[in-house]
Amino acid sequence: MRARAPLLVFLSVASLVAGACSGNNPQPPKIVQGGWAWNPSVAGDMPLPVTWTGASAPQQLPLLPGGDCGASGSVQALTVKGKAAYAVGTSVACSAGIPSMMPVAWHDGTVTRLELPAGWAHGTALAAAVVEDDAGKEHVYVAGATGDEFPLPTIWKDGVLATREPDLMLPGGYDAGLITSLVITTRYAIAGGVLHEAGSQPPVYLAVVWFLAPDFASGTVDPLLPPAGYGTTTTYGGTVSMAYDGLFVYSVATLMEGSLEKAVFWVDDAGVPMLGSGFGSSPWGMPTGIALVGEAPDITPYISGLLRSPTSRSTPVPVIWTPSATQVLSTAGEGGAGTGESIAVDRGWAFVSGESLGADPTNGTRFVSVPALWTNGNRADLPGLTARGGATVLQKPLFGWWKVPGAAAAIDWPYPGGFGEIIGPYQVAAGGSAVARSIVAIPP
Repeated sequence: MRARAPLLVFLSVASLVAGACSGNNPQPPKIVQGGWAWNPSVAGDMPLPVTWTGASAPQQLPLLPGGDCGASGSVQALTVKGKAAYAVGTSVACSAGIPSMMPVAWHDGTVTRLELPAGWAHGTALAAAVVEDDAGKEHVYVAGATGDEFPLPTIWKDGVLATREPDLMLPGGYDAGLITSLVITTRYAIAGGVLHEAGSQPPVYLAVVWFLAPDFASGTVDPLLPPAGYGTTTTYGGTVSMAYDGLFVYSVATLMEGSLEKAVFWVDDAGVPMLGSGFGSSPWGMPTGIALVGEAPDITPYISGLLRSPTSRSTPVPVIWTPSATQVLSTAGEGGAGTGESIAVDRGWAFVSGESLGADPTNGTRFVSVPALWTNGNRADLPGLTARGGATVLQKPLFGWWKVPGAAAAIDWPYPGGFGEIIGPYQVAAGGSAVARSIVAIPP
C-alpha cells in the first residue's frame, strides 16, 4: 500500500454523534434503503428483496423466473445511477429442493442477471459503484462472488465479468473469498473483502484490499493485518467495509479471538483497535459500514455497527462510531437488541440503516425484526410487507450456497451483515419482519 496516513485513535466514549454531524442543511436528501422482508403467505420463511424510499412502505422487487419449490432474494447494496437508486443482490430459485443463487441488479423496476463464469452455478452481488467516463456515459461496477461449492471474488462491469484472472483475486495459500465493498477511480479499482486460508481448521479468514488496474488484468492483494498487541485472530462476519478519500483507503472489519470479537479500523494498512485490544474484556463489537465526512486531509470516519452488552453478550445493540464518540442507537423493543447495518452521510446528515427487535403482538415469547432508519441518531421504524407476528418463525436469515472449502456440508461461509447476530439467540416471527441492509442518499 501507499505511505500511511496519520492514525485516528478511537475512544469508546458515550456521546451524541448527532451533534458532530450537524450543519446548515435543513432539508435532508432523499434516502433509499434496501434489504429483504418476509411475507409468510407468499414465501414462508424465505426473504423477498425490497427497497424503502424514506419511511414509505417497502417496494417488493422482481425475482428471476424459474424454480418449482419457491423463490426468494435480497438487496445487499445500493448505489446511485441517473438520480435513482441502483440495487444489487441475489435472486434465489428453488428447483427439486435445491436452491440456485444468482447475482442480480435492479434498476427502473427491472431485474437483470449478472454473467456467471462457464460451468459455475451460483453467485451473489454485495457491492456496487457507478462511474461516468470521459464521454459522460455511466458505467456500473458490481462486486461479490461466483462459484459452485464455494465463493471466489468477482467483479462485473455493466453486467459482464470483469475479473477473469483467478490467480489475481486469490493469492497463494487462499482458496475462497468474496468482495463486500468497492470503489472505482480513473486509475484503479479498490475492493475490500475476505479470503479463506486453505486447509485451516477451524476456518481462518483474512481481511484484504485489492488494488486492480482499470482492465482488471493486474493488481495487488494487500492484507489488513491485526494491530500490534493482538494475538492469533480471524476476520469475523464475512465483511470488510471500505471508503476512499482520494489519498487513503479507510477500512473496518471484525477480528475474533476465540469467541470474542473486536472492531478494527485501518488507514491503508495501519490498524487501530476501536474497542481496545484486550479480547477478554468489554466492550466487544462489530462494524458494518463506513462513510467519510470532510475532505482530505481533514477526514472524519463515521461507522455503523453493533456493540455487545457487557452484561449479556447475546444482546447486540445498534451503534454509530466516530474516532471521538460512540452513540448507542434506540431500538423498537425494551431489550435493546438490534444492529446498524450500513451508513450514509450527506452534508449535515448522518443516516444509519438497520433493524431492531420489537414485540410480536401475537406471541409474547417472540420478536419481530423491525427495519429502521436513524437520522442523526433519531429512529424511525419502517413497515414490513405484512402485519407483525404469526406462526412462521425464522430459522436462518437467508439461503446461502457458499461453503468453506473442505468442510462438512453443514458449515456455511459466514454471511455478510449483522442480522445473523441478532436473530441467533431469539425467536423471530417472519410476519412483518424485515432487514434494512443497505442505504444510499440520492443527491438533489
